[in-house]
Amino acid sequence: MMKSRKAELVQKFPSLQSDRLLLRKVLPEDGDPLYRMLNDPKVSRHISFRPETLSFPERLNRYFEDCNYTLSSLHFAIVLQEDRTFTFAGLCSYQHWNEKRGSASMGYMVLPEYWNRGIATEAARLLLSFGFDDLELKAVYASCVSDNAPSQRVLIKCGFEPADKDRDGIGFPKREKRLGSSYVMTAEKRKKSEEGYTLLHK
Repeated sequence: MMKSRKAELVQKFPSLQSDRLLLRKVLPEDGDPLYRMLNDPKVSRHISFRPETLSFPERLNRYFEDCNYTLSSLHFAIVLQEDRTFTFAGLCSYQHWNEKRGSASMGYMVLPEYWNRGIATEAARLLLSFGFDDLELKAVYASCVSDNAPSQRVLIKCGFEPADKDRDGIGFPKREKRLGSSYVMTAEKRKKSEEGYTLLHK
């Protein structure tokens, strides 16, 4: 009997890398910067973590350990590789991953001191490549509160399109509909956009 991809990832969590970013498993040493980021008012106003999860760094660590064990969500620490140093800069995730259906919701957040450096866009693109190419997702959903223009720009840059419940014949997860602006990217549209890019640059 073949192992599911989720079962494989529980045993060996992936690492994703670009020229300046490393996306890896959330580790206990990430607890303090994670706690600081999630409780920063500039960040917390845009996210939906339960207050009790954010109460103490130890509770936050337990939450991510549980996620790593069950893969109820795939959380990646965003590590900035700069001047031979490795610095925690944020978090990006797949939530509500439905392996059978081939869908997941994507989220990301970056420490305010690293805003306006393209880190969220770069991390999101890495995560999308992993989702479509490795996890074989058919659709990735995302959402953000309507006044979060920077996050909306990240999604548009990555190729997401505004979505409603019936768009593309894919039902949008209920949770996403409550948060404001909803977006979707399908594997088919991603493939078409890549083909168009290849033709333009031949």
